[in-house]
Amino acid sequence: VTFVLSKDGTEIARMQTGQPLSFAAPLEGTHVVQARLFGESRFSPILGRDPQIVTGKLKSTGDYVSRAFRCGTGKKVMVTTEEYVPTGATVSVAVQTAPDTWTSAVVSEEEQIGSGWVRRQRFVPCGAATTKIKIDLSGTPAARPLVRNISGVILNA
Repeated sequence: VTFVLSKDGTEIARMQTGQPLSFAAPLEGTHVVQARLFGESRFSPILGRDPQIVTGKLKSTGDYVSRAFRCGTGKKVMVTTEEYVPTGATVSVAVQTAPDTWTSAVVSEEEQIGSGWVRRQRFVPCGAATTKIKIDLSGTPAARPLVRNISGVILNA
């Protein structure tokens, strides 16, 4: 089973069941989705009764804020992330160093871990009793940043 997306009789994309599909720019107007089934005399495709195609609209920016954790004076926060940041996207990390005060965390170490992913470490002095980590993301449909395996560790300064 192949799903075909078209507009005004022109094919735009083909997709298989469960396959995510991203576009470089938002789609506008009315589109047609067809299910095309291919098989052989011994192997017949099956299309479920209620196929679904889910669409969404991406925002160009987003953020993540961790829950608060203990820090204290004379300590520093080590933030480690794994990031995929294609050209045209950005990822910035900050640590809450006082109430309503976020300090930008500059990359101090990075390591390529494969398939475009990079492990990055950042260190920020902490003076607050508790702290949080904030990650700001920006991108486009063609350049979507991804962050995984986020950790924050308190170290003696």
